[in-house]
Amino acid sequence: MTTRPVDTQPGSHPRVPQAGSSSVPRDSATWLLTDQVKVAGSAVIIGSRLVLTLDTLAKGTPDRWLSVDSASAQVLPNETIAISCGRTPTPVGNDTVALVPDVAPSYYGPPRLAWILDAATRRIRSAAPDSIQCARDFPWE
Repeated sequence: MTTRPVDTQPGSHPRVPQAGSSSVPRDSATWLLTDQVKVAGSAVIIGSRLVLTLDTLAKGTPDRWLSVDSASAQVLPNETIAISCGRTPTPVGNDTVALVPDVAPSYYGPPRLAWILDAATRRIRSAAPDSIQCARDFPWE
């Protein structure tokens, strides 16, 4: 496994292309997995390709994110990233992500592909999509 440092600006993450980039994402998400150990997940869809990364915050001046694992997949035209997924009827975890059909404003269809971001081992593992359920996140609720 190779890690490479990525400089970040406050409020940004290295995996999400900034405005003016020639590769503007159609969908993206970045989130912290834990509060104790700074581990972040990042997912970006550019065109028909998903890039999922697991990053850790390296101490230094300035602190920098290091990519420790990644996965990629083809994305169907009607799919998007769901980051509120889990193995229960009411998903609450932030360590499971999936590619889901974006079928309605209030819910997602069943996942086609899913992954678990393991903060302890610093690995991304595929998960059986039929065991995963995802919910839409609404920041105002």
